Amino acid sequence: YKDKTYKFYYEMHKIFPEDYNYMPETYSFPEDRNVIIKKFGKYTLSEDNLWLIKPKKSSLGSGIYIFKKLEDTPSDYVITKYISHPHLIHKLKYDFRLYILITGFSPLKMYLYKEGIVRFTSEKYSLDLNKLDELYRHLTNVAVNKKNKNTYKKAVNADTEEGNKWSFQVYKHYCEQKGINFKHIWKQMTDISIKSILAVKDIFIKTLKSNGTKDKNHFKLFGYDFMVDEDLKVYLIEVNSRPSLLMGDINDLKLKPQLIADTLNLVGITPYSHDFNDDFKTYEGDN
Repeated sequence: YKDKTYKFYYEMHKIFPEDYNYMPETYSFPEDRNVIIKKFGKYTLSEDNLWLIKPKKSSLGSGIYIFKKLEDTPSDYVITKYISHPHLIHKLKYDFRLYILITGFSPLKMYLYKEGIVRFTSEKYSLDLNKLDELYRHLTNVAVNKKNKNTYKKAVNADTEEGNKWSFQVYKHYCEQKGINFKHIWKQMTDISIKSILAVKDIFIKTLKSNGTKDKNHFKLFGYDFMVDEDLKVYLIEVNSRPSLLMGDINDLKLKPQLIADTLNLVGITPYSHDFNDDFKTYEGDN
């Protein structure tokens, strides 16, 4: 749930404010009811004071909109500071989907997948206060933008700058051409990923013990969503506990089957031959 990520982050932020400074300011309703009412009771829209409403239990961008007044909010939501000045490519806003695999919490064993997806909006970004309801300009969710039949485009070649989704390799090539330090961005994403897992590690260990299960018998694949602002500071937007593995375009077809294979290999699942005349000998093919 969207509120849990920020809850554990904020607990660490209170102890280590200089290290845990990678999420936009966020509040949860009804837990932070009094703070929200005080802060937003007389709210005024402005370009540098925009906030997003996100239902706690939604996915695929469903129910997300830019906050305008407290009376229009749902009963169970988070309200998070909008990054008003994101880094743009071709005047489009974008974010990153990074995959993290956890194979143990005690000791902690985590893997960052070096390839990922860059997801673009399907309309040019604008801070025009009269266009805040045009979500194709503001939300990067694929499920939202693919409904924009006029401008959303699927990539047919994963090695070129086309379509509303890019591979990391294409993004890195773009950065090289524009003099952008991708290593700096990657280092921030790596650092944030580790810190975010450390913030919840003890909770997972406690939960596993209470269930009477062993840590080594579990693994979990997470989908991390990051965004960079115009100064190339990286922000963690969400952590998805059930990232989509559907194949939507050529970038998915190139990345996700290999991601799944690498995940199963890392957790020790061994493929077997289904030749009944060979007593299920271990298959020694390519991994």
